[in-house]
Amino acid sequence: MRRNYGSISDLITQDAHAKHGKAIRSEIRRAYEAYPLNDFDILAVAHDMSAACSVTARLHRASGPPTTVSLRWVREDAKACPKPGPWPGEWRLCTWEPWHLFAHASN
Repeated sequence: MRRNYGSISDLITQDAHAKHGKAIRSEIRRAYEAYPLNDFDILAVAHDMSAACSVTARLHRASGPPTTVSLRWVREDAKACPKPGPWPGEWRLCTWEPWHLFAHASN
């Protein structure tokens, strides 16, 4: 089951929102303009800390072969402090920039 978040900007950390302010949505849209995504598959989730994990995913882009990437996530509260369950918090994407995502990618 896939959950529709509407935008990657809804998933990034509070720190990134603080850094870019209201411009975050347009920053992300511009950054990913050259990387249209058709679909994705989650291949693995590694919980290496109680409030952090790495997700291995295969991205199916509109142009080019599928690409396997690693996404770093942290579970944080509204004040951007890491919070493992059962405390209130949400999983947020730490690194969202395409250059970081595709620099360590494999096909």
